[in-house]
Amino acid sequence: MSKTNKILGVLLAIQLLLTGYLFWSGRSTVNPGVELLGGLTADQVQRLVVGESADRQVVLNKKGKEWLVELAPGRDYPADPEKVESMLGRLAGLKSGRLVSRTKGGQRRLEVAADQYNRKVELVTEKGSRTLYLGTSPSYQSIHARVGDSDEVYLIRDLAAWELPGESSGWWQTRYLDVDPAQVLEVELSNRQGTLHLSRTSAEESWRFDGEAGQPDAKKVADLLPALCRVTINQVVADTAWQPKGQPEATLKLKTGDRQEELTIWPRPDEKSDYPVKVGGSEFYAKAGGYSVEPILNAKAAALQPEAPKPEPATKSATKPENIKPDGKERKG
Repeated sequence: MSKTNKILGVLLAIQLLLTGYLFWSGRSTVNPGVELLGGLTADQVQRLVVGESADRQVVLNKKGKEWLVELAPGRDYPADPEKVESMLGRLAGLKSGRLVSRTKGGQRRLEVAADQYNRKVELVTEKGSRTLYLGTSPSYQSIHARVGDSDEVYLIRDLAAWELPGESSGWWQTRYLDVDPAQVLEVELSNRQGTLHLSRTSAEESWRFDGEAGQPDAKKVADLLPALCRVTINQVVADTAWQPKGQPEATLKLKTGDRQEELTIWPRPDEKSDYPVKVGGSEFYAKAGGYSVEPILNAKAAALQPEAPKPEPATKSATKPENIKPDGKERKG
């Protein structure tokens, strides 16, 4: 081998080593162990602010063990605790497997800049706050993210911007009336069908009609109770001046051993609208779909009556009438 060939061979080897080094150093940005909000746990968060823009955001505050969503300044409504706590756990545990950019230009291009973002998420604890910017989504359930005090932009898996709505309706508790049917001891209902009054002395006893003879069908009552005890809503009315129109269409009272709940339902303006509703003691009116309240509007005592016993089928007589001869012909005279 000539001296020239040896030199060329050494240069080729160096080139291969350099190419390999650059390749693997570039791959070093793929690190599944990077925690975006390292040191943060879900139970530390006392306040959550989610913004879609500078003038469109929702605020959630934790008071004791309860999460409240701010409908208007000074007016809080219960938030869905499962949704809030689940999301906080996901955010606190965010890890990235891919570093995408470290530049200011990259932040704007990927929409994770301080003044240009898809979502701005602020998590406030007693020790301070952490900010997370969520930007463009290159594929389903993946999104670019940047922590507020860092220039590094990562690609996050299993998270989408729509899971962090920037309006109160995305966070409030939709279970407006929620009573355990097994604990109900008395039902008083007045609706367009009339009145219905059921009671029992304990959860183990049978139901009875108050003021009426007999007992209702136990299975029919068991089928109806869940619909009376659980009402979900589509909207909370934040406007304090808003009032439903007309007279109530139904009033329902549910009594357990230690509490009483009262629900009032008003007529809806038209068939495409929801029914205005209000639980006694609540400062908020709400609106519920027909699927949620029509079982209450249509319930009636007659539908709970036990089925009437079916009559015994008539039996054919084994004897033949006297005027019929053995051959089946009628006797004359």
